[in-house]
This record gives sequence, structure tokens and C-alpha cells, in this order.
Amino acid sequence: MDSNQTKNLLYSQNIKMAYNELRVSEKKVADYVLKNPQEILEISMLELASKAGTSEPSIMRFIRSIGYSGYNDLKLHIARDLGKMNRHDHSPLKEVKIDKNDKIESLPAKIVSITSSGLQQMLEILDPQELKRAIGLIRTARIVDVYGVGNSAVIAEDITHKLMRIGICSRTFSDPHMQIMSACNLCEKDVVIAISHSGKTKDIIDSVKTASESGAKIIVITNYLAVEIMKFADVKLLTSSYETSFFSETMVSRIMQLSIVDMIYTGLLLSDYDSSVEKIDRFHEASSNKQI
Repeated sequence: MDSNQTKNLLYSQNIKMAYNELRVSEKKVADYVLKNPQEILEISMLELASKAGTSEPSIMRFIRSIGYSGYNDLKLHIARDLGKMNRHDHSPLKEVKIDKNDKIESLPAKIVSITSSGLQQMLEILDPQELKRAIGLIRTARIVDVYGVGNSAVIAEDITHKLMRIGICSRTFSDPHMQIMSACNLCEKDVVIAISHSGKTKDIIDSVKTASESGAKIIVITNYLAVEIMKFADVKLLTSSYETSFFSETMVSRIMQLSIVDMIYTGLLLSDYDSSVEKIDRFHEASSNKQI
């Protein structure tokens, strides 16, 4: 990781952005540090190794992987970042849980809090340069095919709808067989946007692998803990891995993914503003007679 980038980001951002490249032993350290930052300030590296179930060499590899020079340097940045949060009255994000005993009256505040926390965590790890790369690839693509199954299929439809409005040829495929058919017929001029919050859906991974082998560029929208789908990604747009105990990550992940879609769409508008506005105006004029 670039040293200048390391200095400008919170320790948690550095960990999450590097997470997929870490070894299994290093991920154990990462998980423990993310969950127990205050404790890290008070324990030795040997104690951390014991608590994380790993070794001191693994801790040092982890520290270097996220851009710090040593254990004391990591502690220094954790202390700095925790102090910064406290000065601005921003405590580390806490998970809000929904359980069977909750009353309807409490749901609005809880749902808003859960959504806000998920979006804030995503903002910590989303790389603007990756977003810029995604916009560039989409803008120059011959075809943009979008893959998503289950809950992600709705997001895929939204992407295609927005791209078509500004004149970018796009297709959505939620059926795994149609995805493979699409993937086999793509070329190096094409782009695939694959959406999978877990990053573990076999159908999506198989389709992305085939599309990559066909030469297409792959943009993946997934959470930072995903591993398998990342192997085929040319561009990674990462969300948080936010979950609640009651209804999994479904609702929050959908909102995070939609936020990324809006970032892509707005970026495309800005990249060719006059032409995009002209296409949108033409669409509105052509579809105006469809409104009551």
C-alpha cells in the first residue's frame, strides 16, 4: 500500500482496503484489531498473537501489508484515529441489532441507524480511484453487461436502466445460463459489472470467470471480505460487510449497492455532461406521451 495513502486514511480503512490480499493468518490479526482497537493500545505483540490465534511474524507481515513500519507505528495510528473520533464526538460505529422483542415504534430509528452505519462504513473503504476507473471503462465500452442474482438482480436492472438513459448499450442478466451465454460472446471491448454482496455466489463467479476469459473487463461490486470473486476483478468497488442479527445484510447491502450505482451514473454524467443531458432530454421527450 502506498505510504502517502496510508497516512491519509484511518487505520480501519487501511485494513479493509488491504483485507483481500492478506494471508489467512494475517486476516485473523485484522479481524481482532478491527473488533478491539482500544485493547491493542494496551497489549504486547505477543499477547495479540495469542488472542488472535496466530504468530508474531504473521502480525509483522500484517502490519507491513497495511502500510505501517511496526507494532508501535500501528498503535500510534490507532491512538490517533480513536482520539480524532472522540474529539469530533464520533465513537466507533456500533452495530444496531433488531430482534424479535423490538416494538414497531422503535423500527424507524433503528432502520435509519443501521443504514447510516452501513453507508458510513462503506465510505471508509470505497476507493475513489477505482470508481474513476470503472467510469472510464464503462464510458468507452462497446457493451456493458450486468450480472446479478437474487437480491442483486434488482440492482443490476437499475444499473442498466441508468446506463441506457445516457446512451450506453447495456443489458441485464439474472439467469445464470443467460449470464454464461453473454460471457461467452463478449470481447476485449466489453465490460461486465458483477454484483454480489457475499462474493461467494457460484453462478456469478462462474459467469465472471468466463467473461474474463473472453477478454471483457470486470467491475465487481461486493463487500470487502469477499475473496473468490475478487480473483477476476479489474476494478473493485467495495461496500462494508455490515450485518444485523435479525435479517442478515440484505436491506443494508441493497442500499450500499444502489449508492455505488448512483456514484457511477453521476460520474458518467459529469464525464460527458452535454452529450448525456442531450440524451436524457431526448428520452424524456420521446416518453412524455406515456404519462397520464
